[in-house]
Amino acid sequence: MIIEKTLLICPVCSRSLEDSGFRTVKYPTDLSRNSFLSKPHSILFCSSCGVGVAFPKLSDEQLLEFYSQSGYWNNSRVEVLLPRKFPGHYALSTARWRIIKPVIKKITKAISMLDIGAGQGFLGMVAAKDREICLDSYYIVEKDNVLRESLKKTWHKGYPKIKLKVEDSLEAIEGQFDIIILSNVLEHLYRPKDMLEKAVEKLAEGGYIFADLPNQDYLFKLDVFPHLTFFNKLSLQMLFEKSGLSLQQIACYGRDMQGSPAGRGKNRVIFKILENLFYKLRFFIPVCISKRFYQWYYGTVTNNPQGTWIRALGKRSRGVNESSNHY
Repeated sequence: MIIEKTLLICPVCSRSLEDSGFRTVKYPTDLSRNSFLSKPHSILFCSSCGVGVAFPKLSDEQLLEFYSQSGYWNNSRVEVLLPRKFPGHYALSTARWRIIKPVIKKITKAISMLDIGAGQGFLGMVAAKDREICLDSYYIVEKDNVLRESLKKTWHKGYPKIKLKVEDSLEAIEGQFDIIILSNVLEHLYRPKDMLEKAVEKLAEGGYIFADLPNQDYLFKLDVFPHLTFFNKLSLQMLFEKSGLSLQQIACYGRDMQGSPAGRGKNRVIFKILENLFYKLRFFIPVCISKRFYQWYYGTVTNNPQGTWIRALGKRSRGVNESSNHY
């Protein structure tokens, strides 16, 4: 494979991919599923840390247009975001909260949370409803214009006592936070270290960063667009450590890659039929049952070295941002 003469730098260990050598695989995508004009055709892997980078690179302008104009979420109207309408996303949020809650409980005061790429904001809702946690403020960064308005409408109606702020960029967020969430964000960036370092700057003393992202999903998904960086457990651990975080825990979760409903496994069609049926009946099914279904369907709470997600929890390393004031 001939790579155009351009400087390719590993987004984790900063080595030159061209100088250190690299391997490539085909970028899995279904061109008929999305009207985006330009898509990567290959993934280049760093020989040092194993992280993969989509190639050729898309421009920042292309990506901003895609995410800000509802290209990712495919939203068309402002609405109240209900767990019953998005049961799969809600179930994933409850699985993430199981990891976050034990460390947050150690903070003996009201909690401030920053959710970067919050989607429907379900993780914030789960935290707000938890009687063992006092969520004081919930700040959101979300690129999608329609989704931002839906988040405001939802929180003003359902959680009026919790301070809410919704912005389209991290630069617009002021203050420092006890917990910062990056769920399915880092894989969408060419420069994930830049994002993580900016997030670390907004951590309160003793604060935590939680990240959840796919585990090498090019190995099992038919379509990975718009994912740009592909992590394994080692490369995510290195990214945390190089960004000024002391790793508290990291593990993989979910069904085995080849057995995932999102993959190419032999039961994929059966899984899809079952999910479509369940989704059509979602308004008639209690949320607690929906949550259990998706826990089983995706294996959301199953610790599995070959699982489809990597979840990491990091704490600000001593000496980073020591002069910052608490939000």
